[in-house]
Amino acid sequence: PKLYRGYILNRIAKQSKHSLNEFYFRRWSPEMAYILGLMAADGCVLVNSVGTNATVRFTSKDKELVDLVWNAWESSKPISEEESERWNWHGYKVEVYNKTMAGDLSLLGIGRRKTFKLEFPPMRTKYKRHFIRGLFDGDGGAWVSPKYHKIRLYWAGTKEMLEAISQYFASKLSIRLRSVRLHSTGRIHELTYHDSKEIFQVVEFLYRQSEGIRLERKFQKIKSFFSNL
Repeated sequence: PKLYRGYILNRIAKQSKHSLNEFYFRRWSPEMAYILGLMAADGCVLVNSVGTNATVRFTSKDKELVDLVWNAWESSKPISEEESERWNWHGYKVEVYNKTMAGDLSLLGIGRRKTFKLEFPPMRTKYKRHFIRGLFDGDGGAWVSPKYHKIRLYWAGTKEMLEAISQYFASKLSIRLRSVRLHSTGRIHELTYHDSKEIFQVVEFLYRQSEGIRLERKFQKIKSFFSNL
């Protein structure tokens, strides 16, 4: 076995027989940054102990997002469905066996056991909002109450990741630095915005030039609250 871009991978590591743009995460673009955010939220990289199997997987209940990832990766392996009666969950999955993509993602911080140690990946400033939007579409949400005309925006994740997002918004948009709190589960953290004026600044910034690289149902939910978005 040898060390390959952060992972020990055997020379006979299992590779997919399907076509794939295995170098996808080597060329930065708004789409790549957005999908990296999705992977940070709902993706995973798995490498077995002997380095003979490297799996890259993205799972979501929103087929719109899985289709986006599948097309971006130019994968010929069909999308599969997943269901859990125990958790009352139905979703979709794109999965590939490729050590090159697995290694590239590991260098960007998307590796094994990322849930509790993920940090903001290094990238040029112009791509950060696309990454954060991807993270929002995977591990964030918007609560809207038309009756009381209130809105709340939130992200879930590691303390390090969310503090970086809070600092980025504070410096970029000149809004208050929001504190990150530990979720009631005691395992993950949460970053929440309550002020509607600040939220408008955040979403107007996040969704600028985002056509085709956003979760449409979340965007429309927020847009229904802000008539001028």
